[in-house]
Amino acid sequence: MEAQRGKPIIDAKGKIDYDNAILRSFAMRKGLEDAKAMWPLNDMKVTKTHYSKAFYDGRAAMLLIGEWFPGFMISGRDKNLLQGFTWNDWGVTRLPCDEKSYSTFGSPTFNHVTSYAKNKEAAFKFIA
Repeated sequence: MEAQRGKPIIDAKGKIDYDNAILRSFAMRKGLEDAKAMWPLNDMKVTKTHYSKAFYDGRAAMLLIGEWFPGFMISGRDKNLLQGFTWNDWGVTRLPCDEKSYSTFGSPTFNHVTSYAKNKEAAFKFIA
C-alpha cells in the first residue's frame, strides 16, 4: 500500500520511512489468514509450497504478483494444474488498497547492489 501511494519504504539514502499504512496491510493479511480466506505465508514456507501451486489449487484467491505470472498460468494450464477453474476463470486487475484514490504501480522486481560488489558504480548505473 505504501508503494501504491507513491511512498518508498526505503528512501535513496537507505532510510526506512513508513507510516501506519504498512502496519494496516500486515493486519489485513493476518485477518485474511485468521479467517481462512488465504493460506498463511508461514504454512507455505514450512511446506516449501510455491505460491503458484497455492493459486492453481484454489488455496489463494488473489496473488499480488508480477508481470511473469501470466506465463506461469500458461504453464499451469498446459500441465493441467488448474484445480476447479479454467483458463477463462482468472484475470488481471489493479491491487486492492484502502485509499479512495490510488493507482496500481508497476515496476520490475527490486534490484540491489551489494556493498562488496567489484563494480558498484557500474552495477548501480545499469539498474538505475
